[in-house]
Amino acid sequence: MFHDSLLCIPYVQKNTGADAAVSALISGSPTIGFLGFAVLEPIFGTTPAVALVVAIVGIVVNAVGIPVGLSLMNASLEKQNPGSSKKESAWAPVIHALEQPVAWAPILAVIWVLVGIPWPAWLSPSFDLIKGANASMAVFSAGITLSAIKIQINWQAILGSIMKMVLMPAVILILGLIFHMDVLNLKMLVVAAALPPAFSGIIIADEYDQYVATGTTSLTLSVILFIGFCPLWLWITELCTHSYGF
Repeated sequence: MFHDSLLCIPYVQKNTGADAAVSALISGSPTIGFLGFAVLEPIFGTTPAVALVVAIVGIVVNAVGIPVGLSLMNASLEKQNPGSSKKESAWAPVIHALEQPVAWAPILAVIWVLVGIPWPAWLSPSFDLIKGANASMAVFSAGITLSAIKIQINWQAILGSIMKMVLMPAVILILGLIFHMDVLNLKMLVVAAALPPAFSGIIIADEYDQYVATGTTSLTLSVILFIGFCPLWLWITELCTHSYGF
């Protein structure tokens, strides 16, 4: 999804590589942390498989997608800066992105779990409070952005919604069929891919003042379209798996 947005957006008049990076963050990042359990558990039940899908998608979005998106955006912003006379290292945008907590915190969490470092019990109460406030604060911040930005429906916003609601789940479904994934896991993954964009993309767009209006409109359209696309993708996945004899 980053690749698709990066190819399409820069060729639009007045758009830049930074716009493409923000578009990729929005179109390629399902809001799995906030809606994952709320959507998947009523459909597929409260099972370890649901938690595993939410965890895997969350790791990919937060530990891979956000750092890559920030790196690409920083690289584009540095090229646009007319006052930058000395040649910057190719790794400078990556290092600058990893300085942001939104980028390094998920990577640190993944490394912590993989290494198997015991979690100090005395830290749990503080992090439980952060966990409880995380989703609410993210929705609150996104709501402020949505209320401050006038919704402007244009073809770029529609294209972003199509990429999120159609292209991303379709790619996941095709790859799942090619690699003969378990039917239940494939259904959950397709629905997870079709979830509306994560609020983090809009928050980052607002912070850097890049692609805010179009990105906000694309997110709003995706939220509305998900009502119809969720059952549609469940039906399409069921049809495809039966057709291929899964």
